[in-house]
Amino acid sequence: MTSSSVVVLCVTGILGLFGLFLVGMGGMVLRQGIKSRRWASVEGEVTYSEVVERRQVTARDETVRTEVSYEPVVEYRFTLGEETLTRKQLGLSQRTYARPLAEKVVKRYPVGQKVTVYYNPANREETALEVGVGWSWLIFMLVGAGLVGAAVWMGMTIG
Repeated sequence: MTSSSVVVLCVTGILGLFGLFLVGMGGMVLRQGIKSRRWASVEGEVTYSEVVERRQVTARDETVRTEVSYEPVVEYRFTLGEETLTRKQLGLSQRTYARPLAEKVVKRYPVGQKVTVYYNPANREETALEVGVGWSWLIFMLVGAGLVGAAVWMGMTIG
């Protein structure tokens, strides 16, 4: 086996493992989304709703790059038993958006609006206003499966 074949096999292995990792992540996101549909719910009220700008500066060699993204921050208050709680978790994961999309999310949750707050009965720290399954799991799965397929094809062509 030549040294270039060994390099290709190593790259193939890494590609395949990363693809499997992405498929696993997709499965985990899907499972979490399905489980969240069974969470208990209570009524809450929006207490804060703004778009927050996030800047990330990276420097590489002599190039400085600034990435700007926008996060819809929605704070809400609700009562569980005798305890009044305040949370900011909008969905199952925090996301940043382009400004128009972040503004669209914030407009759905004006201050004072009554909202349904979902919470995990097994862990009251896990709350969200938006639960269920989105599209991110499918993206993870498709990209991961594509990488695994590419790794298998590469392995077969040098095999």
